[in-house]
Amino acid sequence: MADLEPKPHQDETRVAAITPLGAAGIAVVRLAGPDALQIAARVFDPPSGASGAGQFEPGRVAYGHIVDDDQVIDDVVVTVQPLPATEGEPPKAIVDINPHGGIRVVQRILMLLVRQGAQLTDPEEIGLLGWPASSPIEREAWVSLTRAQTQRGATWLASQQTILPAVLRRCVDRLDGASAADVEAVQAELKGLQDRHEPARRLVEGASIVLAGPPNAGKSTLGNRLFGQPRSLVTEQPGTTRDWVAEPAAVEGVPIVLIDTAGLRVTEDAIEQSAIERSLGRVVSADVALLVLDRSEGITPSNRHAVATLLDARPPERTLLVLNKCDLPDRVGASFDLDAAWMDRIQISAATGEGLDELGRAIAASMGLAGWSDKTPALWTSRQRTGIDRAIASLPQRPAAAAAALSEVVEM
Repeated sequence: MADLEPKPHQDETRVAAITPLGAAGIAVVRLAGPDALQIAARVFDPPSGASGAGQFEPGRVAYGHIVDDDQVIDDVVVTVQPLPATEGEPPKAIVDINPHGGIRVVQRILMLLVRQGAQLTDPEEIGLLGWPASSPIEREAWVSLTRAQTQRGATWLASQQTILPAVLRRCVDRLDGASAADVEAVQAELKGLQDRHEPARRLVEGASIVLAGPPNAGKSTLGNRLFGQPRSLVTEQPGTTRDWVAEPAAVEGVPIVLIDTAGLRVTEDAIEQSAIERSLGRVVSADVALLVLDRSEGITPSNRHAVATLLDARPPERTLLVLNKCDLPDRVGASFDLDAAWMDRIQISAATGEGLDELGRAIAASMGLAGWSDKTPALWTSRQRTGIDRAIASLPQRPAAAAAALSEVVEM
């Protein structure tokens, strides 16, 4: 079995934020090495007035402030656990500093600890210290957790440490002296894992969603709704969004980059036309496209042009038709003749928020995440996918080879 323990530099104290940088929540800044306690003590100000490394005790939580000279950066809790050290080496420790998760707070603490003598390192290098992985899948889950952007993604990853190995072990056991029915069942199980690889990747790493449509359909208003706060300028003047605007957000617990684009219309304005052409590049490459139309306008030449342009730009898969302004009279009606029968349709009001829950579920479904729970087994790394592909290629003729490929993935 491969050695899964990270190998930090023996004589250096390292530091990294082992949780993703975000706008809120709680972060974990990890110090590890021979000087971790001393460095932490120099920047930690407890209410009790105690000082020195002796104030940190393994198994106990210390509360106080991280200070830079006399300036308080944040209030934090600190935990400590010893690291094994060979005879003759100085004692080593892991010090986890837990501030609020604002990006600026975490960056300031990292810079402070670097000035105190710690070496900035990759989160993956010290993320597993003190919590050794028992398998490659467990290691991959913990490494991915340092980059998880949503609670749903983090919860799902945490469950995969045990769920995915258990599924693969059952498949290996079933291939031992397998009947034709056993082989067929294993093939179906592995094909399911294979099919869920891309949705799982989006849940962990995120997806891109582009808002497309004619001017004044409500794209920017919808974008601001999904962002949770105003990011795009909203006016009644057509062509206000002159270039695409991309911002991070989350839909149904899936991290996304939401891209608001220039309105699709015929224009003689060279600057606006250039913006539309750039927007089409985003439409083509996005994981999901939302074609936003104003249903209160009816079937207009502008709507027809937007639909035709989008149909030319990308295939229909993972494209949703969003009929906006359902709080106003409907002039589109049931007989929708824009050659868009292939698109799932969602009625919303970006102004009032009506229908946004349904839209969120439709977006998640378009990414293959409909019906997923925290315990849905799936692959999310290329290493896992390669091993499963090898196993499937060996079935049904060579079940022993398939079992060997699965065993390599889970490394039992």
